[in-house]
Amino acid sequence: CIIYFLVQSPKLHGWLEDTSMQDALQSYTKWHHIERDPQVFSVKIDEDYVHCLQGVTRASFCNVHLEWVQYCAGKMETPVPSDEDSTLVTLAYALSGDFRIAAKDEWVFADMDLLQKVVAPAVRMSLKLHQDHFTCLEETEEAAVLYEAITSYRSSLVICHESDPAWRKAVLSSRDTLLTLRHMMDEGTDEYKIIMLYKRHLSFKVIK
Repeated sequence: CIIYFLVQSPKLHGWLEDTSMQDALQSYTKWHHIERDPQVFSVKIDEDYVHCLQGVTRASFCNVHLEWVQYCAGKMETPVPSDEDSTLVTLAYALSGDFRIAAKDEWVFADMDLLQKVVAPAVRMSLKLHQDHFTCLEETEEAAVLYEAITSYRSSLVICHESDPAWRKAVLSSRDTLLTLRHMMDEGTDEYKIIMLYKRHLSFKVIK
């Protein structure tokens, strides 16, 4: 999702040419760089996880995600380089993994749109795609289908917290579909549930 929203951003060209950002991402340009975080990466869920290295390398990232990066880049009106050594791949690799900001990630504050227009909507969209994973797994593995699905969801689906003003605005404006992650705490249980609201038209008959 982050790759999709990154490529869709009108600021992408500026980020790729930003020398201060490139300096901050120097370590991510190296093929032997390893992203290690046992709380985030796992061999069970991350296809690009290298078990013997206990993390994700640029090489393993490219093996799994390069095709998707290039597909998304190919949809741009003004394409940018998207080969294995490109700045686009470096930025995508740096943004992969934990969305929480650590000391080494402070470079993202150079432009808050990276968080607000790329990371935040990507995290929300991943919630919907996670749900789709259990209903149409084979379809979402195809780049073209995945791209069209995300594009469609962006226009038809509102994804946010129920306390977000955007949720209330969406309800009042009769948006067709809303999705949120609700934290449920009841009698010792502590879990999250995906809640979806669909607009439906009801008809009534008057019986005399």
